[in-house]
Amino acid sequence: FGVIYDSLNFSETTSNVLTNGASNPILHGVQGSVAQLKFSNGTSLSLNPTQNANAKGVIWKTSSSQGNLNLMCATTLYGTGRVCFIGDSSPCDDGTGGAGHSLYPGWTELGTNHSSLFINASLWIAKLSGLTAIEPTSTPVSFNLSQNYPNPFNPSTTIRFSIPRSEFVSLKIYDGLGKEVNTLVSENLAGGEYSYSFSGSDLGSGVYYYTIMANGIVKTKSMILLK
Repeated sequence: FGVIYDSLNFSETTSNVLTNGASNPILHGVQGSVAQLKFSNGTSLSLNPTQNANAKGVIWKTSSSQGNLNLMCATTLYGTGRVCFIGDSSPCDDGTGGAGHSLYPGWTELGTNHSSLFINASLWIAKLSGLTAIEPTSTPVSFNLSQNYPNPFNPSTTIRFSIPRSEFVSLKIYDGLGKEVNTLVSENLAGGEYSYSFSGSDLGSGVYYYTIMANGIVKTKSMILLK
């Protein structure tokens, strides 16, 4: 996986979340934003990017730099799957519930930070964003963004794109004024072809733009939501 449990034991509340992580689907997902994480006798994590280049840090210990050591939350890709690592059960709940053993309400500690973290991570792991890998006959040789279909659409349409190699991909939706209205993809993907089933059920009729960025290349196309 490229993520290692350090088998240490520490307790700490940290606010050292990924810098420039505004588009991270775990830190800023549909359940809300995550700004803190509390461990009660948990272990830190380490990354081994040589083993898996998709291993990425999300939250670090308070005094740590945002590198490959001293993580409290990390993610990776494995095959076509996604994995989120957290080194302690207490952010969800803690204790066995046995006689004389207190059960701590970790889910509600730190406001909504813990619940947002777990639900956002669960949705990301389950790929409920609508992103689907297409089995191609061969690896794509170029970076390409196709016109959505159907277009115009109401309320759903499919956006297809391809990348020739493993890299970080961002796919965002903007309204006619250039305001970002949705982040569809923000993660490392293996080389291949992908489709995204996008729903505009919560948007008004109009012209929208979808922009993909990968390896420093940006492509944009327009689409029409007609209700």
